[in-house]
Amino acid sequence: MSRASIHRRLLMMAAIAASIASAAAASDDDLDSAPVISAAPASATATTQPSDDSGAALGEDAPELMLFKDMPVVVAAGRRQQTQQQAAAAVSVVTADDIALFNYESIADVLRGQRSFYIHSDGLNDFAGVRGFLRAGEWNARILVLVDGKPTNEMIYGQTHIDKDFVVPIEAVKQIEIVRGPGSALYGSNAVFAVINVVTKDGADVNGVQAKVEGGTQDTGRVSALIGGKTRSGWDILASVSAYTSQGDDNIKYDGINDPAQNDGHILNSDYEGAEALFLKAKKSEFTAELDFENRQKDNRAATYDVSFFNPGSEHEERANAAFHFDHEIEPGQSLHAMLYYGSYHYEQGWRNDFDVPQPYQYHTRGNDDWVGEEVHYDWQINDQLHLLTGAEGAQSLYTYQHDSNSLTGNLLRTTPSFNTAGIFTESEFKLTKQLTIVAGGRVDQVQRIGVNFSPRAAVILEPTPQDVVKALYGRAFRSPNLYEQFYNVAGFNQGNPNLHPEICDTYETVWDHEFQNGWRTTLDGYLWRLSHAMDDIVLADGDVQTQNVGTTWAHGIEAEVDKTWDTGARLRVYGTFTRDEHDSNLLTNSPQWIAGASIAIPVINPRTFLAIEPQIVGPQKNDLGEYTQSTYLTNIVLTSREFAPGWDLQAGAYDIFSNGAKMPRDSVYNQYQPFLNYPTTKYLISLTHRF
Repeated sequence: MSRASIHRRLLMMAAIAASIASAAAASDDDLDSAPVISAAPASATATTQPSDDSGAALGEDAPELMLFKDMPVVVAAGRRQQTQQQAAAAVSVVTADDIALFNYESIADVLRGQRSFYIHSDGLNDFAGVRGFLRAGEWNARILVLVDGKPTNEMIYGQTHIDKDFVVPIEAVKQIEIVRGPGSALYGSNAVFAVINVVTKDGADVNGVQAKVEGGTQDTGRVSALIGGKTRSGWDILASVSAYTSQGDDNIKYDGINDPAQNDGHILNSDYEGAEALFLKAKKSEFTAELDFENRQKDNRAATYDVSFFNPGSEHEERANAAFHFDHEIEPGQSLHAMLYYGSYHYEQGWRNDFDVPQPYQYHTRGNDDWVGEEVHYDWQINDQLHLLTGAEGAQSLYTYQHDSNSLTGNLLRTTPSFNTAGIFTESEFKLTKQLTIVAGGRVDQVQRIGVNFSPRAAVILEPTPQDVVKALYGRAFRSPNLYEQFYNVAGFNQGNPNLHPEICDTYETVWDHEFQNGWRTTLDGYLWRLSHAMDDIVLADGDVQTQNVGTTWAHGIEAEVDKTWDTGARLRVYGTFTRDEHDSNLLTNSPQWIAGASIAIPVINPRTFLAIEPQIVGPQKNDLGEYTQSTYLTNIVLTSREFAPGWDLQAGAYDIFSNGAKMPRDSVYNQYQPFLNYPTTKYLISLTHRF
């Protein structure tokens, strides 16, 4: 894309932001002047503090938990409000303040700074590795990402996006709940290694207008606008829009490619990315409605799918979603929660290979799907000791379509398989004593063509002292093969496999949280998981690729974290992970054995100016050739001056420092020619934010 086009796009995005701001000014007369923060429905959102009426659900009768009750409240771990320590999982929470100070712009940015996680990019999309496991070409299919409790994965690929085209602009996010370990006992397929719940803001959280303009190197620009408030008639309204554009790296050189037919490893002017997102939320009494739309175009900076380095092409994706929530308190301690949602996804990608033919060989692939889903659950705090949760969930495709064609033979693939799934779940929590709680539950899922899966989970939560919580956890999770893996048949490239079995993952975990009197917190976490019927791509004798069940994968590891937040707003978090992931006694590819990192934010100059530093070191990773990368060390540094003038914030940052020379393993020989992939080079950004 030309510089002139980029500048025109930035002007268009600024106009969008101005329109939102104008709408805000026009609606000010109908907004209350003071914030009114509504209680969050347990089925969808969370608050940073337990609400006053949370009662026994938050353990108010347990004074030994008073230290931990200053911690954020989470919903995703149990489909209800709990403190992090009460949740039957190892949980972290990233707040809106963290997002602002470190200038996270995507879910991938957030996850890269969390223990257990590391990020890989194939040049088109970002993928999250968890506890040493990552299959880059499988579209984040083993983590489940939710927005206010609604699944974001689509039907064909089972994927969820954590890139800049996530379904909610980052400014509209109130907090992000990161629940490690299996989640299928509550959420069904795909919740194998983690559940990520993105909790959105209410309009009353904003109570005004916020506009942001950002620019920097590589012709990068981003604008966003956020408006929210509560009307006199009781409606809580939030609207958020964002748009991003970047030219990227002009000249990318990949080591190990010295073939003139592949431009000697150079990819020129093929790193453009543009994304737009819109999110609307309306809430009144027991009802909440949410709408979103996202659009993204991304150049293929790594020539993924073994395409030409001269013209690697690009991909284009669009998403649209609608969700309707109903949260009804039957009586104190009993509530009913229901959700109905619709989703639509469109994907297309084109590329060219310069074979010895009269004209270049061009290829085009496309996927479209629409679906509906519904979920209902009943939440009952029977007494101070016993809690019961039970519910049902289902999803059905309305339309799925995969189509491939090329310039030589025309149509190669047209397939429209249907998909549906249904599940019922229940979970009980029994507080035997003030120090000992037992959690047990499970879910049964029926998946079209796959059959029935049972996913149990159990936990013992011990509070031996007022400062300590120890959790012994077990859970089973599964991932059903997606429609692409079952039915994507293109001669000479890929063979679908309708006989695939679902992956089954059993995880055993122990978590120890300790709270010191001076505010320091520590977490120590040990785990063992076993993934049976593991799915991976195999090259057949005729050269085609097919997804197959390849046996059992094992992993064991330990994670540690230390953190503290001061009254000044300063915060420090240091973490480390050691893991060993094996298949047939061999270390997995794309699997670092250790990761270490930190997140540091301290006030400098004055109490409103913060310096945030976020380094991460990822250990060596093996590619499919048995070759290893060097350890990679990446750092972000962000300086934020809040209220440097009334209503104005100024921010400047450097991102992916030390990325020059840093490498990632390629996905496989049938995805990239080059043995290693490059990280994006360092980017420098500056932004202005105005609130009014």
